[in-house]
Amino acid sequence: MDSRARPFPRVAAALLVCAALAGCDDNPAELTLQPVTSGTIGGVSFTVSGGTVYQAFPGGPLRADETGGQIVLDEDAAGLGMSDPDLLHLRTQFALSNGGSLQIAAFGDTGSEFSSGVWVLLTREDAGIDYQLRLSGALFVDSAFTPAPPIPGGEHWVVTEFYADSVPGYVAGQSGITMWELNDLTPGLGEDALRCDPGPAIDPTALMGDRVGYALESAWLLAVEVVDQIVGPCA
Repeated sequence: MDSRARPFPRVAAALLVCAALAGCDDNPAELTLQPVTSGTIGGVSFTVSGGTVYQAFPGGPLRADETGGQIVLDEDAAGLGMSDPDLLHLRTQFALSNGGSLQIAAFGDTGSEFSSGVWVLLTREDAGIDYQLRLSGALFVDSAFTPAPPIPGGEHWVVTEFYADSVPGYVAGQSGITMWELNDLTPGLGEDALRCDPGPAIDPTALMGDRVGYALESAWLLAVEVVDQIVGPCA
């Protein structure tokens, strides 16, 4: 297992009061967040592509308020460390304020990273976190984590695999996303949040883009880790 991008240390979450006690609903007064146009998060370089994104210090976590902000990673899947550029294994640490959301997008086109390709949308509503999975804008999963995380506003990890080719273990010509339950950093075969349901059948040209991005609203992006390993949902 080769990890190109290392996660930001968990001490950052304590400094940001973005865990259980604070619920990630407020910015601590001792931190001054500055708007940025580019930078790195834990060694992964990014460029802000829309809205306003704030960062307390270089390399640290990112924050967007209710008006939202978007970043695009400067490298494609191969540049991020994947041996197969048509596959991407992302581990994302985040925290959401009530009503906040985080979108993780992959294999989109330049300039339309968040409306083309495949993506996961995580949203927090009170005590639960819901999710949607879309392919080129078409919704194919709309559900929630069951059971809901015990501290919905705290820090969470989500592991996602994005496929611009056939999903391992699925019928040829199907593609999409696999996502594991929150905070499962060692996903096992057949234990994904989708219960091994296959992604939709696609046109082979639907996922020709190579952009990877995050869109935040009332959310912290605490860490991004890329792992050159494909577990596959039901292989």
